[in-house]
Amino acid sequence: MNNSKHLHIAIAADDNYARFAATLIYSVITSNTTYFDGITFHLLSNNINPSNVAKIESLIHYNHIDLKIYDISDLSKRLGIEVPQTIALTAYARLFLPQIINDDISRILYLDTDTIVLSNLSLLWEYDLKHYYVGGCLDIFEGTKAKTDVGLYKTDPYINSGMLLINLDKWRKDDLSSNFINFLLSHNGKVHHHDQGIINGVCKEKVLLLPPEYNIHSSVISHPYRLISKITIPYYSREEYKHALDNPVIIHFTEGFYNRPWKKNCRHPYKQTFLNIQENTPWADVPMMPDKRTSVVKLLSFVFLNFPYPVYKIASRIISAISHIKS
Repeated sequence: MNNSKHLHIAIAADDNYARFAATLIYSVITSNTTYFDGITFHLLSNNINPSNVAKIESLIHYNHIDLKIYDISDLSKRLGIEVPQTIALTAYARLFLPQIINDDISRILYLDTDTIVLSNLSLLWEYDLKHYYVGGCLDIFEGTKAKTDVGLYKTDPYINSGMLLINLDKWRKDDLSSNFINFLLSHNGKVHHHDQGIINGVCKEKVLLLPPEYNIHSSVISHPYRLISKITIPYYSREEYKHALDNPVIIHFTEGFYNRPWKKNCRHPYKQTFLNIQENTPWADVPMMPDKRTSVVKLLSFVFLNFPYPVYKIASRIISAISHIKS
């Protein structure tokens, strides 16, 4: 199973995200079956309804495509700490992949359920991880608190955990899952950006930076390069950024200013691509979810997407001042 031509993908989902897991799986199957001798999906199920599991299984009718399902409903016990209800507990499952996945699998590609794959993953799969715990793409955010809170310097790279190329052998050898738990406990169960912060804090010196086309999260598209390079240090070169936009491999539908493609009022440029893929799953006729963003968030999103950044900053400050006065 360690054959470099056999792709292993881990996906964690609860019942609410079952249809997104199905959409992701279908996107991989249609874009990558010709590049690999086989593909195995490892679905980490946090109480997915059996009927929804059956729907996902119905997509696996291609040669050399396999689906393995793992029950992770006891995840809170593994953490050993009460996690606030505001946190999607399923997201923490990636921290325990070495214990969940068979020992004969040396590496795995972890993908969030809010992603789709558009093209060839073979170059990503072949990256040399010998000296690294994980490979990932740089995140975009303003400020440095997310870094300093997990023990990073302001100029250290910080990756987005929606796509992770994981060296399972090294995680097992160094008992990284225990390190993750100890890190969470040392922060009293409150880590900035939750599981993403834990991964960055623990793996900080053994992270392989991967090209941005492997995690095109919403801010990569909505933010101009001059702004990204100003607020995010370090970041990719302008050439790497442009190449990623022109040659996207993995689209990651983070909330951002666009909203998500399964919700009303979404302005994401890959919204229709997502919906076209979903059309081929058992969830083809699911109606769009309501846009539950507050009026303030909708206003700020509109300003950001339609006006220069300084105008957005002014609007943001005014709204913040008004909110402070009202409180």
